[in-house]
Amino acid sequence: MDSDQEDFLRYWFSGYANALEQMDESAQDTLLRACGLACGRSYTFQAFAEAYARSANLDEFLLELAQVFPASRYERVTADKIKVSIAQCSCDLVRLGWVKSPIQCKCSVYNLQQNFAHALQKTVQVRLLSSILGGAETCEFEVILSS
Repeated sequence: MDSDQEDFLRYWFSGYANALEQMDESAQDTLLRACGLACGRSYTFQAFAEAYARSANLDEFLLELAQVFPASRYERVTADKIKVSIAQCSCDLVRLGWVKSPIQCKCSVYNLQQNFAHALQKTVQVRLLSSILGGAETCEFEVILSS
C-alpha cells in the first residue's frame, strides 16, 4: 500500500471512529454487529468451523481454537460458559492504528458470538469483560452457550 492510500485510510477511519463515538448505543450495535459478521466471514467462521470439525467435544474444540489462535486462551468455566482471553488485539483496524476507540471492541463481541454460533450451530451470547483498547492488559470475554 502506498503512502497516499495509508493517509486516506487513516483520515477515513478517524472519521469513522469519531462518528461511532457520537452514535447512540443502538446505532453502534447495529453497525458493529454487521462489521463483526463481515469480519467473521472473511476468515474466522471457517477457522472456528474447522476446529470444531476436528474435535470430539467442547473441551477438544477449545484446545483446537487455542492452537489456531495462539494469542488466545479458551477456558471452560461451566458446562455452558467459556472465558476467552486474548493477549493482543487481532483487529486489523486496531493493529494498523486506524481505530483506537474502545467502542470498536463491540465488533469483537459480535464476531466472537457469530464464530461460536456458526461452529456450534447454537445460540450464543458474548459479554465483553475487559479490552486492551479500554486500558486492560488483555481482552476478556464471557461466552454463554444456549442449552
